[in-house]
Amino acid sequence: MNSFLDRVRVLPFAAADDSGELEFYDFARYDGASTAVARVAQLQQQRLLDTPRQLLVHSRPLSTLLREADVSSADLIKIDVEGFEWEVLQGARDFLTAQQRIGLLLEWHPEFMPAARQEMIHAMLVEELRCRIERIEIDGSTAPVGLDALRRVAHADLFAYHR
Repeated sequence: MNSFLDRVRVLPFAAADDSGELEFYDFARYDGASTAVARVAQLQQQRLLDTPRQLLVHSRPLSTLLREADVSSADLIKIDVEGFEWEVLQGARDFLTAQQRIGLLLEWHPEFMPAARQEMIHAMLVEELRCRIERIEIDGSTAPVGLDALRRVAHADLFAYHR
């Protein structure tokens, strides 16, 4: 669709925290709403008035997938997984901690994550990966944002990068 086939390799796995199989909820008419989180699928189903197709998909840690693809570094990784961010970050931990400088683009939906999960993600980004977190504003500018402010928004696009 984006004419990137010469630069993109699609793998038949969901990025997750472990290898295995996971239930995936596919909203065919609303691709951006599909998720691997049952509670998020229920919220989306109510919001969209659409029933997702349930699929069983193979999952692998992102660090493993990147290592097997001989990717040793990255400038930017985008994570847009409708409530499954913690699992993807956990599966990418080895790769992310090995990077000297990397940027992460993340969608933030507080309603999709319990408060404890929000704290864990924020702590991993700020304390473990030593990232600065900024909210991407509608005009494309960015502004620093903390966990308290993130808890009060319905949705935010975030840019996290090494300080």
